[in-house]
Amino acid sequence: MTLALSSTADPDGTRIGEIASTGCMLHQWEPLACSDGTWHQMKFVRRNNRQLHKATIRKGGLRQRNTAPKYVRGFRLFDCVRYQGKSCFVFGRRSTGYFDLRKLDGTKVHASASARHLTLMQRASACLIERRSGIPPTAEPVDILPPKP
Repeated sequence: MTLALSSTADPDGTRIGEIASTGCMLHQWEPLACSDGTWHQMKFVRRNNRQLHKATIRKGGLRQRNTAPKYVRGFRLFDCVRYQGKSCFVFGRRSTGYFDLRKLDGTKVHASASARHLTLMQRASACLIERRSGIPPTAEPVDILPPKP
């Protein structure tokens, strides 16, 4: 199935893309919602750490590095991995081979998971995309259940 993204403009000037095959609407800052109940949450992340050395200098004038190695046991920051059947992202890496795993909304899957239990699903990029099912979040509250009599 191929998806063609055509860009149009609203009367208020915001850009909206319409996916031709499904008829779903995609706003620039909102999750993509389709009729099958799945939606995608996107998040842009930083690519490098700005602080290179720790603030306190050791004796002898040696400055301690503030960053962990880029690759630890074959995984890097923001890689999409599978841990115990759940897909999540690497939000923190330790040189010992343990990782902080989270979903895109910030919920922790595991604070210190070993690299032995991880399977790489997708390499990191600046735009992280997570597929979800159910009702997407909205700015205003939405009643799902009917009102009680």
